[in-house]
Amino acid sequence: MGGRRGRDPLSPLSRPPRRTTIHLPSTTGRVRARLALVVAVLAVSWAAILIRVAAAPPLAIAFWRLTLAAAILSPPAWWLSRGGTVRGRQGPTLMAGILLGLHFALWISSLFHTTVSSSVLLVSTQPIFATLATGPLLGEKPSRRTIWAITLTLGGSGILAAGDAGLGSEALLGDAMALASAAAAAVYLVLGRRQRASGPLPVYLWKVNVVAALTLLVACLVSRTALMGFSATTWAVFAALAVGPHLAGHGLLNFAVRFFPAPTVNLALAGEPLLSTSYAAALLGEIPGGPFYAGAALILAGLVVEFTGSARRPLENP
Repeated sequence: MGGRRGRDPLSPLSRPPRRTTIHLPSTTGRVRARLALVVAVLAVSWAAILIRVAAAPPLAIAFWRLTLAAAILSPPAWWLSRGGTVRGRQGPTLMAGILLGLHFALWISSLFHTTVSSSVLLVSTQPIFATLATGPLLGEKPSRRTIWAITLTLGGSGILAAGDAGLGSEALLGDAMALASAAAAAVYLVLGRRQRASGPLPVYLWKVNVVAALTLLVACLVSRTALMGFSATTWAVFAALAVGPHLAGHGLLNFAVRFFPAPTVNLALAGEPLLSTSYAAALLGEIPGGPFYAGAALILAGLVVEFTGSARRPLENP
């Protein structure tokens, strides 16, 4: 009434806007994040070989891998969530779990139709799907360096997968399954980047594994896939898949996604086909042809381009 009043300096309208950019906390944090990615890639690279050893239908392998992983995660998840309240929306977590189940159903099935090298190489195209998904889901824009790295990686994957063109429709079906599984896994990781902040990592992983296992249980019941009656060796493979590639591999990927943009984490998985193809050649007799070496060189170049610049880039706050 008596003239214009000055703005209260403590008013929220007077406070400067929060910065939406954060940096890795320390050199130790950067080392831990990079080490997590290395260990994760080493762990997941054994998945294809273990799956080939398992004498079980693909949906059964996927179901038991996720079910055993969820069972192992139950004690730490219960301990960390005692007396806590559920934070954040659970819809994205539910969707992430469904996508995780879809990813494993498609990818494990692809290994029964095409070669290890083609399957894991097409799964490594996750970066392009992650880059497309981070825009609408997280509001992130890939850097020019990341775009170049993805281009090199996809070029290498294309060269390596081209050898399947003359193998017939069965191999092409497996290739299509692997490609679809890459899209599902990329969106799963992007959703995980946002939902990971809603609680401890083991709790989040337990949730998505339970949802994924239930999704696969429904798929097994509908398709009348047998879930019992396997040999001791196959049960041992199920356990190895749950502990190694799944918990150590994918668990560390969810840890690393706190420190790196989602496309960077997906791009690190491009190292998986190089290792898996080498294992398949040595253990299964699947010797790669000439295109493997040219494609491998491009994939490695993409990794070098991305990781020589990722430490200098700030992270977008999800």
